Amino acid sequence: PTLKASAADMERSYNFLTGGLSFPSSPAFTVPMPIPWYNIQDARLTVQAPLLSPVAWKARSAAEQGVRARGAEREATGEDASMRGGLAWVELAKAQMLERDREEALQLARDLETMANDQKSSGSATGLDVLRAQSQVVASQRALSQARQAREHAAIELLRDLGLGGGDTLVAAGVLSLEPTNMTPEASPRAPARVRAANQVMDAARLEAEAIKAKFLPTLGVEADYGYSAGLGQSYGDGVRTGQVGIFAQWQIWGGGDEAKLAQARERQRQATIASSEAVRQSALDLDQARAMVGRSREQIGRAHV
Repeated sequence: PTLKASAADMERSYNFLTGGLSFPSSPAFTVPMPIPWYNIQDARLTVQAPLLSPVAWKARSAAEQGVRARGAEREATGEDASMRGGLAWVELAKAQMLERDREEALQLARDLETMANDQKSSGSATGLDVLRAQSQVVASQRALSQARQAREHAAIELLRDLGLGGGDTLVAAGVLSLEPTNMTPEASPRAPARVRAANQVMDAARLEAEAIKAKFLPTLGVEADYGYSAGLGQSYGDGVRTGQVGIFAQWQIWGGGDEAKLAQARERQRQATIASSEAVRQSALDLDQARAMVGRSREQIGRAHV
């Protein structure tokens, strides 16, 4: 229902000629008789309620679906951000494992160098053996330096994805570790948020097109008003109470640019359908990539434990 209120108080005059009135030629009507200035008062309260309005119904459905689509897009954005953060977390854990492996390799190379020096002192090894051990130490130091650089880079990427920064956070991120998990991609109870958002947008575009198309359907409603009116020959407070009740029908035969708007809405619906199909395809590819990444990570964990 729609509730409207109006009030007016004005002074006006009236002339027969301006109203298109003419009289027979006679001495009495030689000069048009104008009505002098008089006061008009009108105050009215009007209520309108549609009984059958396809365009309003479709427009409301399209608006509600648009709100749901925006919420689904927000959820999809959050899921994508969580995925990026999770992948960065895994990369940092893998970089830490590699750094620890390089540290152990360096310590082993130094032990071998010490052993080679001892064997050379006892006469059971040559200088070439010592040189080889020293070369292995240098190579291990270089590999450790590269691993530390990769770990720092992974930590920075994680902080960037999480929107964080600062030395304390870097220290906290430095203690992360990759733990095995039994969670599989099939355990997800729903479709990816990206797919759900694309479907919601597609439905919103469809309802928008239907709302524009509904403008060409008739609208039926009721209207009632009650008010106060005072006019010619009446002073303030001498008016009468007036009211009316009726049923109205509206039918738009031609809407000018509505045809173009309908074509535009149908094009957006077509694009949303394509985007939904693309989201399904991309999600399937992401799922395959995630499976492969989980498999490789578990293999690396197994080799590290050995």
